[in-house]
Amino acid sequence: QVPGVIAMTLSDPDRAFDKKNRRIVVILNAGPDAVDVADGSLAGLKLKLHKVQRESYDPVVRTSTFDQGTGSFHVPGRTAAVFVEKRHGEDEDDD
Repeated sequence: QVPGVIAMTLSDPDRAFDKKNRRIVVILNAGPDAVDVADGSLAGLKLKLHKVQRESYDPVVRTSTFDQGTGSFHVPGRTAAVFVEKRHGEDEDDD
């Protein structure tokens, strides 16, 4: 656990709620400094910062990253970052 950080994962393997995304990970960093949050169970997944945030005018949120090899997220201070894993065959740029 990291003080000032809330991380949550939403999974929908059966398309019950979300037709485009298999998984959504949200990390809220209320602290002033960047944090690294690791979840080894997410290693190997193709999580990407949500398109709205990748194309944001906010240069800070665009620096949020996911390391597929380790399952680690890097989120700047005072930032809410949303990462998505698309379903197989879905257009990765169509968030």
